[in-house]
Amino acid sequence: MSSSYLERMNLLFRTALAAAVFLVVPLAQADDGSIVLTTDKREILASLAPISGPQVTSEGLDGKVVVVTFFASWCPPCHVEFEHLNALYETYHDRGVEIVAVNVFELQGGFNDGGVRLQGFIEDFRPQFSLVEGDKAVREAFGHVARIPTVFVFDRSGEPTLQFVHIRDAEKTNPTQEEVIAAIEAGL
Repeated sequence: MSSSYLERMNLLFRTALAAAVFLVVPLAQADDGSIVLTTDKREILASLAPISGPQVTSEGLDGKVVVVTFFASWCPPCHVEFEHLNALYETYHDRGVEIVAVNVFELQGGFNDGGVRLQGFIEDFRPQFSLVEGDKAVREAFGHVARIPTVFVFDRSGEPTLQFVHIRDAEKTNPTQEEVIAAIEAGL
């Protein structure tokens, strides 16, 4: 084979790869760059190790309004958020709303205590919704989550109705209960 043939094949391969990336990326994000709850993301959530609450399944999230929150037990704004989420779960679960809380960054800040702090958090807040152990794959799938709390609400078709990322030193540390309710109602 000639070197020009190999160069053309290499160019063709790179072009095809670029086209494939171009076609796939919009499936994961909306036109405005917001995160969409795709089948892949539901499967990632379902693959995470359960901590407490109901087992997450991809099928169990399909066609539901889904709240996904990233938290850690040492995060003060996450405490406020969990109080809201418990009330929202009781109100909306029977109407087709699922809540998945993804535990991330638990070991940051010197809290490597074998899960004692997290267990205390669970005992204090007694969440009835699903808590799962986050990993790098889920953080990347949801837009490279690097701050907590980060909260998403998706409508029944997986389109976002709310995306909140806590910004360091911001006055607002988490979405209000009213904002989450409005996002859930918009998704029903």
